[in-house]
Amino acid sequence: MGVQLEVGGVIAQAERRGLVDLDVLAERVRPFSRGYGLKPTATGRDVIDHLVRQAGESLRRQQVELAGREGFAEAVRLLSARPDLAAQLARHARPVNRWAAAAAPERRSAPPDLPGTAEDRSTQASSQAT
Repeated sequence: MGVQLEVGGVIAQAERRGLVDLDVLAERVRPFSRGYGLKPTATGRDVIDHLVRQAGESLRRQQVELAGREGFAEAVRLLSARPDLAAQLARHARPVNRWAAAAAPERRSAPPDLPGTAEDRSTQASSQAT
């Protein structure tokens, strides 16, 4: 078990420092899943997670997922405690993608004039004509 603790810690540290590609490592450790007492259907990622967990460590992706879940839970708690804040946020929310924008055109604002647009070219043409 001591070696597993070391290996899991090394994997976690290497992942946090960007020194290991977990996808490549997962492919290579997959055949060893049974040796670590995992199910035959375990993936290489399962082996890595197992080793890292045994070392009392966590991977950066696990930390980000946990922070996201905690942040979301806190936002839900805050918005349920403050319905006025939720209503205000809903009025000012902007769609995050073009499909959402198409579904809520009343919230969409016109994009700023960009150089090279048809409107910009017509303005330049009329100013050059005078």
